[in-house]
Amino acid sequence: MRLANLVKGALAGAIAGAIASAVMNRLVGFYPSESAGRGHGAQSLQPGQPEHGFGLRQIRRDGAWRHHQEDATERLAECLIWEIIGVHLTARQKQTLGTLVHYLFGSSSAAGYGLLAEFLPASRTGLGVPFGTAVWLGADEGAVPLLGLSRDPSEQSLLVHLTSMGSHWIYGLTTELMRRQLRASWLR
Repeated sequence: MRLANLVKGALAGAIAGAIASAVMNRLVGFYPSESAGRGHGAQSLQPGQPEHGFGLRQIRRDGAWRHHQEDATERLAECLIWEIIGVHLTARQKQTLGTLVHYLFGSSSAAGYGLLAEFLPASRTGLGVPFGTAVWLGADEGAVPLLGLSRDPSEQSLLVHLTSMGSHWIYGLTTELMRRQLRASWLR
């Protein structure tokens, strides 16, 4: 395996992940939810008020939970900016940085997938749907609640879980189809 192929695979994955994140945003925008049109993928569907991790730190810092209308990406952006420079973000800044967090996560996850697809061809099986499932389980069902950026999965409705899973399947499928196209053309 040549290093150049691994780099091309990771780059194709990153580009495909950004495109797939945009597709996911458009799809979630059709869901019947107040926050679904925010541009943060399925994380827009996850209500907050966790009492651990970053959520607990915000409660202790602010004296109360004041982030009811924010989704996980906005909460993460707020936490990071507060920890780095000690500034609260405006609603517009949270929206913008939340979208950036969503795209960076989607691109970096897919870059890892693109790299894996180069040296483990079996990872391409299922047209990216297993990849999308892994991202959903690892992020939405795992890391996001564990970090205190959303409620525990047991507190979410079945509809939120299914919607999130389905949108991650579309993300995975789009990532794989775009990754294949990029590797067959521009990044040959």
